[in-house]
Amino acid sequence: MRKLFALILALTMLVSLFAGCGSTAEAPAEAGSDAPVVSEAEPEAEDDATEADEPDWEDSELEEDAPEAKEVLEPRVITLPITEDVVTYSYWCCYAPFAADLVDTSTMQGLAVLDELQRITNIHFDITAANGAAEQDNFNLMVAAGDYCDILFAMGYYGTGLEGAVEDGIIQDLAELLPEKCPSYWSKLSEDTSTLMAAYTDSGYMPTVCALLPENGQEVVGPVVRGDWLKEFEMDVPQTYDALYDYLKKALDEKGAHFEQPTTDGLNADIGYGVGLALDTNNGADTYSVVDGEVVFSFATDGFKDYLKFMNRLATDGIIPKDFFSSTNADLSSQSRLDFGLGTNSLVSVSAANSSDIMMNAEEGFEMAVLPYVSPDGSETHVGTPALVGRMKDNDAWAFSADCDDIDPLLDMVEYLFTDDAYLLTNYGVEDVAYTLDENGDPHYTDLIVNNPDGLSYFFASYVYASNAAWSFVPFVNDLSRTFYDFTDNQWEVYDGLRTLSDCRDNYPTYAAMTIDETEEYASIESDLGTYMDSRILEFITGAADIDKEFDAYVETLYDMGLQDMIDIKQAAYDRAADRSAELIG
Repeated sequence: MRKLFALILALTMLVSLFAGCGSTAEAPAEAGSDAPVVSEAEPEAEDDATEADEPDWEDSELEEDAPEAKEVLEPRVITLPITEDVVTYSYWCCYAPFAADLVDTSTMQGLAVLDELQRITNIHFDITAANGAAEQDNFNLMVAAGDYCDILFAMGYYGTGLEGAVEDGIIQDLAELLPEKCPSYWSKLSEDTSTLMAAYTDSGYMPTVCALLPENGQEVVGPVVRGDWLKEFEMDVPQTYDALYDYLKKALDEKGAHFEQPTTDGLNADIGYGVGLALDTNNGADTYSVVDGEVVFSFATDGFKDYLKFMNRLATDGIIPKDFFSSTNADLSSQSRLDFGLGTNSLVSVSAANSSDIMMNAEEGFEMAVLPYVSPDGSETHVGTPALVGRMKDNDAWAFSADCDDIDPLLDMVEYLFTDDAYLLTNYGVEDVAYTLDENGDPHYTDLIVNNPDGLSYFFASYVYASNAAWSFVPFVNDLSRTFYDFTDNQWEVYDGLRTLSDCRDNYPTYAAMTIDETEEYASIESDLGTYMDSRILEFITGAADIDKEFDAYVETLYDMGLQDMIDIKQAAYDRAADRSAELIG
């Protein structure tokens, strides 16, 4: 953080960017909004309700740093509007790169859900928003100035993480407040132990309110092959490296389809999970697994050697494009999905959300088939994408700065956002405008979303008038299944198949956090080690280095460069997390 404070010299020119930050005040009138509105139907409450009807928070036996998991608390009745007079909070947030083409990003007005939420609650936001490279720069300047907005989004930009932000007095710890003030949120957070654990820092702080998914696996990403080609080739879905090679070779020879790589570093998680590798860069759990309580570094195992030999075989035989490592395409993943639908790519990593990208270009008779995590012998793997574990959509949707003196109305808003009453608004928008209810009470998007009269795609229309995967302005239960409205039977089969790829028993837990000192020591080793490792991986895959002759020396060099110290740090973090988890569920 010393580097951040060096930016103070630049503040005299740029401090105006944050003129709206650091204050909470009542506004004399409601802010204008062009968004459609609905009538405020207040939740019904019993006239004879008494204090005895409320949970007895004073007698709660919740642990100070690890409240009991899966405790179902009685929701609080939130009457709208939350405050009689309009109250305004300053809010620093980020927005999607395409948002500037759709709404006024200087105020973020014009987002129907956000506008409607402010109208019905009387809690308004004075927003300072950033995008792209400006996110980190603007955040650093705000920290350097020491003048924080009341609500802070994306605290991952803070140099020492959420724990450091609490200890440095930047944001508030909410661990003791959330069970009492936001029982609806707390109950949903506690339904899954991994999700609850992920909301804590290493020292037991809970600095943020998170956005959640309604069930595990909604964001799962995994491998699919051409199911129609398998039928044509009279092949079963591959279970082993050899069987996968046969399919890929056949696809190249008969269809002219390469196996396009989604990255230029030679690491393909979908091909590595089957041999126990943790190669997914999602959620910071990209290089470690845990076997019988012992932390394992993926890139120094026999399984990684098997992976390298298989990838080398594909490269040697031209199944992988020979120049994959030199591509300048900024979005190889998107290109690989496009080409898969066009029939020039034989294997792709896909999610439910982006499978529609493939279907837009699919020819008649096109069919996808989920590829299991393959290995040399087809044995079961217990490592998989972190998206299969937990229900965390965003672990730092909202943090409240130390400058925010009155967070009670905001906590009331959080409680409302996680009730059934708010579910339809936050996921579908305004009733009779963005969605209607059928005779069974199920919501369905209107033509404003699925056949937008202004020519907006479903993705853009749902961003403006409802919410979508890129919509992250408030914490809520983000039900991504609403985006699957046009799924074919084949897409549903793929979605269900991806969610059962692995039990992820040996995944390194995403909530095993390093301390500030450990983070600094780890980073000092990882920089040089990572550079060496990156170059050697490409040499092994392309054949510039002999895997059988040089792999052991490569591993030895990793240890010479401090790998054991890195493993020890990760082991210590894992052990602490395991102890906290045992206390939580014991």
